[in-house]
Amino acid sequence: MDTLISTFATPVTLFICLVAYVLTYFFRRTVEGVWKIAKKGGKPGIPTRIYNEVFLPIFPILVGGLMGLMAKTFIWPDITNGSIWGRIFYGALCGFFSSFAYNRVRAWVSSKIPSGQENKVPFDLPPIASDPEPPTGV
Repeated sequence: MDTLISTFATPVTLFICLVAYVLTYFFRRTVEGVWKIAKKGGKPGIPTRIYNEVFLPIFPILVGGLMGLMAKTFIWPDITNGSIWGRIFYGALCGFFSSFAYNRVRAWVSSKIPSGQENKVPFDLPPIASDPEPPTGV
């Protein structure tokens, strides 16, 4: 069990997870912004449910898998054995855990901020994906 944890608890894994989270966040914001413009007061329907309940949960996994497919020269862990399917699976697994990794990093960064100065952070952290804002007018 310790070998498994030491294999996955690496800076490379954290990097892949955070990249998958950030790409998902930007994609989600772009789609929801365009969707609002395209709908202009339309009522939510089947496409909205498919987007929220199917596409959003699987998108980080797809992003991680695509990273594994395209990033051949990236420093992949030995567990992938240098194979394309190993990289795709590892990337998809990192995408699956991207929200959890982001939440842990966000909590760690927030813990480093002195008490009472939470609003004086020089940068804005994106919201936590596990508690997304419901799309309005979508």
